[in-house]
Amino acid sequence: MASCFVNELGLDWRYGALYFEYLLIDYDVGCNWGNWQYLAGVGADQRQKRHFNLQKQAEIYDPDNRYTNRWLGECQ
Repeated sequence: MASCFVNELGLDWRYGALYFEYLLIDYDVGCNWGNWQYLAGVGADQRQKRHFNLQKQAEIYDPDNRYTNRWLGECQ
């Protein structure tokens, strides 16, 4: 979600961090804000454009497309 929020939609990572702060019941300031900063390429490690490669993850964890087919069905 964070990768899409920051990289695809071009939204400010701080809005995502604030939203998660509001939603998460196991909220931890350091983990939440640190992970959003890391993904956005700000803070201590400023590499830009960290994209979550959905295709690669699907090939590794859903090689038979069972999960994808269950939730997307004919929408693919």
